[in-house]
Amino acid sequence: DEGDNFDYTSLFISDVVYDTRDEACAAARNIAQRNRFFLVVGSIKRNQGEAYPRVYMDCNHGNRSKSYTPDLTKTRRVKSKSGKQGCQFQVVVRASLVNGKCQWRILGGMDRSGKSKGFHNHKLEVYSEGSKQRNALSKEKKMKLRSWRQQILRREI
Repeated sequence: DEGDNFDYTSLFISDVVYDTRDEACAAARNIAQRNRFFLVVGSIKRNQGEAYPRVYMDCNHGNRSKSYTPDLTKTRRVKSKSGKQGCQFQVVVRASLVNGKCQWRILGGMDRSGKSKGFHNHKLEVYSEGSKQRNALSKEKKMKLRSWRQQILRREI
């Protein structure tokens, strides 16, 4: 257990409301990135009686959902060092209807006993540019790199 024993849930809880689920998820990711960790959508679930589903956002060092077991005979496994460490950190993006309007909020994750899921069990990222979420190239930059590469290849022929 290499976590810092700090409950990060308080960084996400505020009075801010978002118009869409995507805006709320993007805001949660931004808060996480500013604090040197990264969030991925772990699951989307709708409880009985709820009009909108909840989005459970997990630390990118968490484990894959236990309910998902891919058929490994059909799945091509990518060789990667993904850093899965069983981190239980979680925040929830949830909607509520206020005066007929849907408002999305970011809430702290809790386990069944009511204990906060705001702790990490690993060291946080030192260099944020090392994450795939931050390092992805835009379409324009990909096209520019392809054309540059083709120019170099033409010169060598």
